[in-house]
Amino acid sequence: MQGYHDGLEQLQDLVDKKSEIMKLSALEIQQLQDKILDWYAQYGRKLPWRLTQDPYLIHISEVMSQQTQVDRVIPYWEKWRKVLPDYQSLAQVSKSDLLTLLVWTWI
Repeated sequence: MQGYHDGLEQLQDLVDKKSEIMKLSALEIQQLQDKILDWYAQYGRKLPWRLTQDPYLIHISEVMSQQTQVDRVIPYWEKWRKVLPDYQSLAQVSKSDLLTLLVWTWI
């Protein structure tokens, strides 16, 4: 876990020095991008919506993630995508069924 925090501290240092970042060369920018991607590959959370390219499912995950902690969202997102897998199904569900689903999902 120490490496995780070290990586975060390095990123925060870079953010704190944003005026210096504006002066980076193309090579330095590429190196910074590589460091960020390497850190993400090692420490980024594995979330199911990161495995999809579907904008709807990503959108739903974003909305749900604003309401509670991300780790708590996963099982609800999985249930939601089975019942309402796309915008069309969401648009066609009745208000009462949607409210029932929301209560069932979040309680």
